[in-house]
Amino acid sequence: MNTSSRWHSPPAIRVSRALLSAVAVLVNACGGGGGAPFAETNSASAGTAALANIQIPSYVASIYHLNTQVLDVLPQLRISARLAGDVGAIQGNFIQIVAEDKDGIVKSAEIVTTPGSSTVGIYITFAADILPPKRYTGPLRISACLDPACTQRLSGTPFNVPYDITVLRTIQVDFGSASSSPTIAGSANVPNEKIFPIFLPEGTVTYAHAIFEFFSAPGPLPLASVSLADPRQLSMQFPSLPAGEYAGVVDIRASGFSPMGRSMDRTEKYSITYIVR
Repeated sequence: MNTSSRWHSPPAIRVSRALLSAVAVLVNACGGGGGAPFAETNSASAGTAALANIQIPSYVASIYHLNTQVLDVLPQLRISARLAGDVGAIQGNFIQIVAEDKDGIVKSAEIVTTPGSSTVGIYITFAADILPPKRYTGPLRISACLDPACTQRLSGTPFNVPYDITVLRTIQVDFGSASSSPTIAGSANVPNEKIFPIFLPEGTVTYAHAIFEFFSAPGPLPLASVSLADPRQLSMQFPSLPAGEYAGVVDIRASGFSPMGRSMDRTEKYSITYIVR
């Protein structure tokens, strides 16, 4: 098992004759990169208890990359199954879910049961918004175990779920530094225009604009605009100001269609410091 991104919560599902009330458990989520996707651990079958009738979907989704704004959340992956076999053999034990993937995209999971029913649901939450933009594909291997080390697995596990997740770039302005709160220099007592390269969201952008929401200097707000023509640029026009340091927030918005043809509407805010000398 890869252990470069592994965590787990205290187990929260205990098997009982009533097959539990609805509860959830955070998984051991294992990720990493390089080498073989998964390493086998020595494990034994947990008696004859099993997960059966596992409905294994394929997971295809896209998300725009996280910059300065909290934006997309990938939908949960839901897997349905049935607790079968000699459930009495594991009575009193906790069931834990171990999820492994080579890309480190799994954030958490929960396993849910319904009172009086053998049906269980496994819900996987992804953390792709923190990953660099690119396409991530592979199998997600899921095991149901009686211990965190997964030395006792329920029959029917592990099983693989294919995933195909694309992390897309969103609005990014090249201010000449990696800061999301850039400093811009200007000359005193004359209007100043500043132009910066801008990257708009991947896909087809049909509309883009920028506007100053706040500027600490008195008088009208500076003007800001986005050019859709190549080379794409963000233009800022500052009024004539005396020497000093001014703060402002510029809001950039772009809309259109993602590479998957879905409607896309992205916004990004930059807090700037305008220094006039």
